[in-house]
Amino acid sequence: MSDDDGLVCAFVLDGEGGGKPVRWPGIKAWRPEDGTLWVHLDRSGAVGHRWLCTDSGVDPVICQALLEPTVRPRLVPLDGGVPGVG
Repeated sequence: MSDDDGLVCAFVLDGEGGGKPVRWPGIKAWRPEDGTLWVHLDRSGAVGHRWLCTDSGVDPVICQALLEPTVRPRLVPLDGGVPGVG
């Protein structure tokens, strides 16, 4: 990881307990049919911040919460509902 990269690690999970490590090229090429993409970012990294906000597909409300400097418990219902609540 470079100083402004933001990528700590990432894996494409196979659904059977394993996964393949990927870097930015693999993250950018990932498609849902490849498996679950798990990305661990350092929120201070410019590249990771930009990817999360513009390319990840993460809802802007969630993106904003993930980038907050102070972590606190929260629940934000979105169009898809809240998992486990109902």
